[in-house]
Amino acid sequence: MHLEVCSRRWGHNDRYKIRKTDSGWYITHISINGPCDKTGNPYLFENLRQDSINYPRGLGGYMEYLWERASAENMSKDDIQKQLDLLGEWIQTTEKATPGGFFSEY
Repeated sequence: MHLEVCSRRWGHNDRYKIRKTDSGWYITHISINGPCDKTGNPYLFENLRQDSINYPRGLGGYMEYLWERASAENMSKDDIQKQLDLLGEWIQTTEKATPGGFFSEY
């Protein structure tokens, strides 16, 4: 499974590999990898911050909600992927809505 995010800094989309584990998620992207809790902390957020990607403040809560529902309902990887796609779109919307002009190089 993956979480695709838009990176203004690099001018392309990045694809974070993500796997549901017994206690949370396992995130893989270039050199920042490892086990995370149900919210995606720490490595999902370390990757986003490393690439200066703006993301919704509530993202961790949504990741935890997805984990909980996926476990309770024994969701398939395809069903989890559909939800990750929605979260990726939300991140991309947030990243693309970043102020331009004076702030374009921030």
